[in-house]
Amino acid sequence: MELGEGSFQEVMNAESKPLVLLASVSASGIERNQIVEMLRGFAAEWRRTGGSQYSPPHGGRQVVFVWMDQERWASWLKSMYGIKGPAQVVIVDHSVSLHT
Repeated sequence: MELGEGSFQEVMNAESKPLVLLASVSASGIERNQIVEMLRGFAAEWRRTGGSQYSPPHGGRQVVFVWMDQERWASWLKSMYGIKGPAQVVIVDHSVSLHT
């Protein structure tokens, strides 16, 4: 799904504390479509296998695959996750606090 103003809190602050695979995409064009389709394919494969082929297991936590418009959210993506351009990917775990 596309992550934006309406869905950010719902995904990132979900009670289930999911691991979120976040990719940046161009605002439009073939590259955007290719990245989105690739993410959808990864998500479908993850749902099919449950990530069971990976070790150590992800602790049974939900894994969510999302993308954000790099052009619209450029400064926020850079400051929050270090993403500086389209087609970059981070795995986000908001259940871990980096503040002491």
